[in-house]
Amino acid sequence: TYHHDWNTIDTLLSSKKYANHKVSGGIFLYPRQTLLFQTILRELSSTLNRSMHICETGYGAGHSASLFYHSASVSTTYPPIIHSFDKFDRP
Repeated sequence: TYHHDWNTIDTLLSSKKYANHKVSGGIFLYPRQTLLFQTILRELSSTLNRSMHICETGYGAGHSASLFYHSASVSTTYPPIIHSFDKFDRP
């Protein structure tokens, strides 16, 4: 689930290796928005007979990419295709 991924991301970011790196934003800061995206993606992916293409700008640590992937992965026949772009120029 995306919660497992989020715990892994948070653990990695809190390690000494990334102690001086800052990541801004994060969908995990907005529980209502998280639930809304999850509901919309599950509904769409259950009615389509093809893979959904999801494009996001501002990858950050990857919390939203994980949410999008797990929410849209109702069918293993048509897994989501996620395109993510980030300039990594913000703290």
